[in-house]
Amino acid sequence: NSQLVWESVYFAIAILIFQAAWAIVQISHLAMIPEMSRTQKDRSDLTTLRYSGAILSNLIVYNITWAVLQGRSAQSTTIGPSDAFRFRDLALIITLIGVSMSVLFHFSLALANYEERRQHGGSGQRQAEQRTATESDRLLSSTSNNDQVSVISSRFRRDILKNPLLYQNALLYVFSRLFMTTSLIYIPLWIDERSASPPVDGGTASPDKSVDHIAIVPLVSFFGSFVASLVLKSLNRFISHQAAYLFGSLVGIAGCVLVAFVSPTDALEILLTVAILFGTGSSITMISSLCITADMVPSTDLGGFIYSAVTFADKLITGIAVMAIETMKCSKRKDCPEYYKRVLSYACGGAACLGIITLISLQITRLCCRRYRRIDVST
Repeated sequence: NSQLVWESVYFAIAILIFQAAWAIVQISHLAMIPEMSRTQKDRSDLTTLRYSGAILSNLIVYNITWAVLQGRSAQSTTIGPSDAFRFRDLALIITLIGVSMSVLFHFSLALANYEERRQHGGSGQRQAEQRTATESDRLLSSTSNNDQVSVISSRFRRDILKNPLLYQNALLYVFSRLFMTTSLIYIPLWIDERSASPPVDGGTASPDKSVDHIAIVPLVSFFGSFVASLVLKSLNRFISHQAAYLFGSLVGIAGCVLVAFVSPTDALEILLTVAILFGTGSSITMISSLCITADMVPSTDLGGFIYSAVTFADKLITGIAVMAIETMKCSKRKDCPEYYKRVLSYACGGAACLGIITLISLQITRLCCRRYRRIDVST
């Protein structure tokens, strides 16, 4: 028992250190986007490229895992303690790749004189932003492609915690992240659940096909996310982030509806369609919500704070949601034979619907702020 306690403490500390370090890296990397970009188009392109890189890294890890596990014997159908050294090798390989990419990233920033531009060019950029904001306050009636320009004026910057846009942007990101996280977690469990359900014709499901599907369907979902991110980068100049978020949410809802009508006897093509819909919807909503958050940053000084608030809300609410889903699960699978199917249909679909509602409320708040500023300027 004492050994189990110490093992639990050891792994808990390791997880805490990893999560803290990951949050620091994530927030710092996101906060660099407003500093490195000159226009909103640059912000959108950098955000899209960042998410494309994240999806590409998932694909790389997926393929490395597949390659490392290829050495297992064909008779072994489960993963156990005898495979510990394979996961050790997997962790070392992925860590080496990550450290190498981090060194390359910092080396490229040094070649681009990023720190010099940040120190000397930052003040000029902030002054330009302030001049732009002041001019937009005077000439607010003229609207153009910059319909997504932040409506946070100087009075909101002094006390940003009272600004409703911060919380609405946070919820928009939370619901897009919740949709993506729950789909990634529960699609494999849903496929495994389907294999345990007796087919309608009275036959038996093939466990080999179930194992193959658990590997193939998430991979196709990652590919769908990657392709959608590349397509969205090309379409950013033609459609607004809000329209893209709405479209991505509708695609995700279509995937949830399809899951509700899928039966255990459906072919692999149906599962791949579900994977593509989930991957495409989560990719578009994630990128669009990050772009909308980036547009909210009125000054590069506030980038870290805004991204910290948004990601903190994401981790808090997503963690609570996953715990609630696991708590409501039946103790025996036969009591809830389609539990994960309902999770994908209702929980993911509900997150997408809440994202649309938040987007509408966000747009209403922006219009109200613009109207208030018009009245304030006219007086």
